[in-house]
Amino acid sequence: VGIVEIANINCPGQIVISGEINAVEKACEMAKEKRALKCVNLSVSGPFHSSMLKEAGENLYEELQKIQFKSIEVPFITNVTGDFVINTSEIKDLLKKQVMSTVLWEGSIKTMIDFGVDTFIEIGPSKVLSGFVKKIDRKVNILNVEDIDSLNKTIEKLKTINS
Repeated sequence: VGIVEIANINCPGQIVISGEINAVEKACEMAKEKRALKCVNLSVSGPFHSSMLKEAGENLYEELQKIQFKSIEVPFITNVTGDFVINTSEIKDLLKKQVMSTVLWEGSIKTMIDFGVDTFIEIGPSKVLSGFVKKIDRKVNILNVEDIDSLNKTIEKLKTINS
């Protein structure tokens, strides 16, 4: 049928697939036959987070070779593994893989929660990621900043959370 791969594992009940258009459409039909609650074709310009972008990942990696990364001072989590990046030497390879690998959003959020993160702030005009976090763990604090008013509300809320 063609290439279909898991592009994103966003939260319980939401997995995004990527690949060749006809194959993705067929996979969507099959998912509906198996009683998937919903299957929506996203209007995107490419098969993101799939092996079909291997060449783009390799090209990015070549460009990254021209850059020297400083030592990591604050560990961060990569969506490629859903775990902390400790060594600077891993960054270039992980960025290459990010282009052509599954985004482990749910796993990344769970890792943060396991390490004590209890407040998430989404910055931007949407609350999509906040919705994913809420489905992963309803006990965490979720704040959104999309303008000056919401920024001020978030600052005030953070004062009460951290007191």
